[in-house]
Amino acid sequence: MNNKPLIFLFVAIVAIGFFVLPNTLAMFAGQHSWYDPNDDGIPCEKCHFLEAQEMSALVGPHTGETGYDRMECTYCHRGFDIGTNNIDSSFTSYLDNSYKVHAGQTLPCMYCHSGADSGYAPPGGLSSTKHDPDQDCIFCHEGVHGDIYDDNDDCRKCHVNASGSGAAGTSVMYITPAKGFGLTENATDKAYNGNRSVHTKFVQDAKNMSILEDSNEACLGCHTTTRVNISWTRLEYIAYDVTANSSGYVVSINNSAIGGANVSFMSS
Repeated sequence: MNNKPLIFLFVAIVAIGFFVLPNTLAMFAGQHSWYDPNDDGIPCEKCHFLEAQEMSALVGPHTGETGYDRMECTYCHRGFDIGTNNIDSSFTSYLDNSYKVHAGQTLPCMYCHSGADSGYAPPGGLSSTKHDPDQDCIFCHEGVHGDIYDDNDDCRKCHVNASGSGAAGTSVMYITPAKGFGLTENATDKAYNGNRSVHTKFVQDAKNMSILEDSNEACLGCHTTTRVNISWTRLEYIAYDVTANSSGYVVSINNSAIGGANVSFMSS
């Protein structure tokens, strides 16, 4: 009896088992591995890998510019108590719902950027251990953001600037308020009330849009690489009627009007 076909079949089955069986077992084993949400252990990157790659590739205020690696996803997508006495009161509704969402929460950029203070935290840099970036932040500020953040590295990713003016090149900073539109608790911003900013109308209208939260459309349009398609009327001339007396002195200016052409562009 020729056993070669049986031997060949046996070898083929064993070979298939080496490649297929481990993957099959791994699939079923992985179906019952759970993450504890209380430990912030759920990797957002599992589904949002493209966003994670973009954040890791860029260097900016939220992506490692402080010198302490990029911020975690939860910093912007999980509400936390930042103190209602230091933010615009219009954002208290976000605070009330901070811990009531199941997963990622949509927060306005102004939730963090509408504070009263800006610049270096006193006394500034390393001139005192009070705000030395190497000191234990939690020792003095435990619970300042509720019970979510209790790690010094979390503090430093938002509040320490590696290119600051301190003796060691680091400084503790306040979260910068988005001044210029009269929407923050900053005293200087309130004084001008947005009257001198050419982008105030852009921000105000963005607040009335339903695409994103609050004025996030304007924030992302200017401060990220998100493509923006804008159509507007470009000012080309100002027209008015001037009435002068016999001596040539201007008596009145009436019927003033502006005119222009429609322009549209899409940013890259």
